[in-house]
Amino acid sequence: YSDSARVGEIQEINLIENRLRGTFPSVVFEIPYLETLNIEDNADITIDLSGLSKAQYLKELDLSNTYVTSLDGIEAASNLEVLHLTGLQLKGSLPSGLFNLPNLRLLYANDNMFSGTLPSAIGKLTELRELY
Repeated sequence: YSDSARVGEIQEINLIENRLRGTFPSVVFEIPYLETLNIEDNADITIDLSGLSKAQYLKELDLSNTYVTSLDGIEAASNLEVLHLTGLQLKGSLPSGLFNLPNLRLLYANDNMFSGTLPSAIGKLTELRELY
């Protein structure tokens, strides 16, 4: 997505280990050219993914060790290439929305409590190179 119109625009936000509390503002997903959002290791922040459809350039999202109760809406981030979901304490089967991310190359979903078999829908992730 490199073009001269994006010069001076926010492309990356890195908030690792900032002791954030409360609810992460979904308005951040409206930042026009945001490619990378890292909120890792902020255990006391709640993340709502409902605004992800506005993050049309988002390629990397790190939610590891935050408070995410659901991945509903994750498929709206259709340009995601890298997704970190480590340590979210998610339960059950892998959320079906993950299989609707056509550009996903790296998926880190370790240290959760997923159960059951790996769904055949994972075959839809033709770009997937790493799964943890």
